[in-house]
Amino acid sequence: MASLPHSVLLELLRRAPPLVATLLREGCAAPLPRFAAAQVVEGEFVEVEPAEVRADLVLTLNDGAGVPALAIVVEVQLRRDPAKRWVWPVYLASLRWRLQCPVRLLVLTTQPAIARWCRRPIDMGDGRWVLVPDVLGPDQIPVITRVPAARREPELAVLSVLAHGQGPHALAVGRAALAGVRMLDNARRPLYTDFVWTFLGAAARAALEDAMWENFSDEELLKTDFAHRIRLMYFGEFMAPLHRARAEARREELREALFAFLRGRRIRLTKEQRRTIAESQNRPQLLRWIERAATVSSAGELFAAKRVSRRRVAPR
Repeated sequence: MASLPHSVLLELLRRAPPLVATLLREGCAAPLPRFAAAQVVEGEFVEVEPAEVRADLVLTLNDGAGVPALAIVVEVQLRRDPAKRWVWPVYLASLRWRLQCPVRLLVLTTQPAIARWCRRPIDMGDGRWVLVPDVLGPDQIPVITRVPAARREPELAVLSVLAHGQGPHALAVGRAALAGVRMLDNARRPLYTDFVWTFLGAAARAALEDAMWENFSDEELLKTDFAHRIRLMYFGEFMAPLHRARAEARREELREALFAFLRGRRIRLTKEQRRTIAESQNRPQLLRWIERAATVSSAGELFAAKRVSRRRVAPR
């Protein structure tokens, strides 16, 4: 049975075939022909004998007339499997014969050691026919931390979470991916949100939990297929309101802590300033006010906007 990361990677690519071309061009620096559309095609290869092998995903880059200019076999590889080094050439030879066009092999993995193993050339026997796979490991998948980039390419932003959701930029990667997912249609939005939720590290997931539940309607949450569905299957329609109530309780605790901190430092608030804090629904803003309250000398300084220079940490 395919693992969850394996299934998620393939689902992303099936739903966004042009993403494969982007990965080949930008991640593997592979030359591609000019094409008008990317299309998923049948990935089953049947030999003369009654045996068949099936690739994870096969798609074509077609010209304006719909004729394949390049066929790409996509394999998700999360562990060493020596048998793949025998079957991958079969995929390419069979596909090249069937479609009468050039072919490439793209292997995706989330583990650096497996990426190195997959990059080893496959010598067919005499050194004159050598298959060199295009391999995309975590080092080649961009770390997308910027919301505009995630909104332009939501699927790539979700893929970034799969590759970097446990790393030092997990929180920024997750936040950007969620913003990108919000730009998608109702059919894909809950599913991709589940992908983000499932592959984020525990700390980043906890920090983003409120946003995940607050930014989706109850109906959307009830449509999810992975992490949310596991929760909702037990509590049904009552689960989303419970999470929202918990999120509001957390914000109220932050408001009370901020008021207590300001009282302790003898910083007076106007009625308008107290109302601003009491009505704030922005948890990150409340946290920033609490941090700032430790150093400011007046309420005016607390609410003054500060420009913060951000060091560039991502290629996108």
